[in-house]
Amino acid sequence: MVDGVQDNSCYTLDRVFWSFCINGFNFCKPIVQVDETFLTGRYHGTLLTAIAQDGNRNIFPLAFAIVEGETHEAFIWFFQLLGTSIISTLQSEEVGCKRDDLVSVYCISHIASNFNKKLKNVEFNAENSKFDVQELATLQHSRRPQSYTVRLNYWWCDCGHFQALRLPCRHIIIFCSSSHLQMMTFIDLVYNLHTIRKTYQVEFHQVRNEDYWSTYTRPNFIPDPHMQRKNSRQPITIHLHNEIDQSIQNKPKKCYYCRNEGHNRGNCPFRQ
Repeated sequence: MVDGVQDNSCYTLDRVFWSFCINGFNFCKPIVQVDETFLTGRYHGTLLTAIAQDGNRNIFPLAFAIVEGETHEAFIWFFQLLGTSIISTLQSEEVGCKRDDLVSVYCISHIASNFNKKLKNVEFNAENSKFDVQELATLQHSRRPQSYTVRLNYWWCDCGHFQALRLPCRHIIIFCSSSHLQMMTFIDLVYNLHTIRKTYQVEFHQVRNEDYWSTYTRPNFIPDPHMQRKNSRQPITIHLHNEIDQSIQNKPKKCYYCRNEGHNRGNCPFRQ
């Protein structure tokens, strides 16, 4: 219905979902991050985004959607389309992915874990590649030293860093150093330069000038008139601020390359 006249060739735009480079997800870290933000234009609405991360810590966009708001139905609709797109891409012959260990996990942000630089008392079990690392108390850290268990066969460490980033944590590094093991063995292939290049192998076709576009014969879409703003003021956010939004004072800087403290990427020992 347009201006009181029934028009079967014109439809009201309710929601829209699009993705254009989702094939590269097979070569990214197996983690999808979803966020949302409200629209600030003439109409109400919420922009949903789904992104991944390649082996070089670059943001890799997967999918986008515009919905009516942060509603339960809108999120279900978005996740269903996102899941269908990812699964169909991973199972396609072009990608050839054979991941059978895909699981759904909860992701919480702004988790900071400070580890002591000196470790001792490494106990190793050769049968199941299990060992325990006991921290050494130092004057720089006021908390009590802790003990961490690492299982090499399962790519697992109690600190959570090893299985989350698929990179050796401090406990893996100290064990490899003391046991004369190759630390590169415990770095996931997603960080390989060849894998990173395959992430961006999908070509983007250049958009031609509008004069060369073919005639559009499909239905026309118009914005929902009920979603139009009554005033031009910026919408008020409903985000609840807490301690996560507060910056940490005197936070120690970490190396951009290995994310450890005490040096920078210019003199990082892992770039040799």
